[in-house]
Amino acid sequence: MTIIRHLAARVPWPYPQGGVQDFIETHLLPYQGKSNWCWGLFLKSAPKDLIGSIEIRLSETDNRGFWLAKKYWGKGYMTEAIEPVTAYAFKDLNFDKMIFTNAKGNHRSGRIKEKTGARFKGLKPVNFVDPYYTEAEVWELTKDEYLLSLSKKT
Repeated sequence: MTIIRHLAARVPWPYPQGGVQDFIETHLLPYQGKSNWCWGLFLKSAPKDLIGSIEIRLSETDNRGFWLAKKYWGKGYMTEAIEPVTAYAFKDLNFDKMIFTNAKGNHRSGRIKEKTGARFKGLKPVNFVDPYYTEAEVWELTKDEYLLSLSKKT
């Protein structure tokens, strides 16, 4: 429930039998490369074992989502994976800015946003799987800010 509680209420929980395949067939594949881009995360040492995913999407309210299996938290995998995905959004897809959200109180997700240059913009009401969470943090990263952060790394 640790990861699930921070998901938007539109995600069914408990997840129904066949729900993953249905989600892939109805929500990912028809839009892949058109309005959504989704990547699976795998370790080099176990290339057949999915440990997480990142999705970017054309949206006015939230351009990126991700999850990572709990046993891989705190190892820098998501921060490492987000860098090329963000580069792809700005350089190849020509995003001018990206908006990110996470459940208020999901500090790990917020920390990833901070480490990758996003600025906290405020809170908005959102329904999550866990009704304890009622607000989302809203973050923004502009293309100019992203390019500036790259120049500071070199």
